[in-house]
Amino acid sequence: KLEAAWKIPVLQTFHTLSKVKEQFIPGLHEPIERHRAEELLIKQVDHILGFTPDDAGFLTQLYAADPAKITLIPPGVDTNLFSPIPQAQAKTKIGIPKDKQLLLFVGRLDPIKGLETLLKALALVEKQCDCHNLNLAVIGGDEVHHSNRLLIRLNKQSVKSSVATAEEQDAYRDQIQALAHQLG
Repeated sequence: KLEAAWKIPVLQTFHTLSKVKEQFIPGLHEPIERHRAEELLIKQVDHILGFTPDDAGFLTQLYAADPAKITLIPPGVDTNLFSPIPQAQAKTKIGIPKDKQLLLFVGRLDPIKGLETLLKALALVEKQCDCHNLNLAVIGGDEVHHSNRLLIRLNKQSVKSSVATAEEQDAYRDQIQALAHQLG
């Protein structure tokens, strides 16, 4: 109604889509009302903004979205907050010896992000080679129950881990922000 009254197009973007979540999280069943609402939005809006080619694929394959209505705009990063520093300096700041290799995961700790797949792959790599030189850093926020589940799986897979409390994560984020400003 507002579209007609204001004579402006309606653009829509989705953070996550129910059918995509169900595809990647076994046993998850989103409410049918959410499916219907997403399908209705996708049909009625003038344009959809996505972030990746995968987004466009999910919209067209799972929701029959018109590809002509989809524009991709890659997500950005605040380069004032995040900028490259020398590798040795970065490792020192997070407590990893300079001679160790670093595998980095950055994102919220959510099943759809695939961290569990990474952990399983890392466990396989560790079994197949002498990889004492490899360190995994997981940077991201989370709901408590998923962190606990991940920690249990890590321990079962004999992958060394540490999970910071919310207060520690907040303090660490503040330290990283201060460091970023200090480094310019």
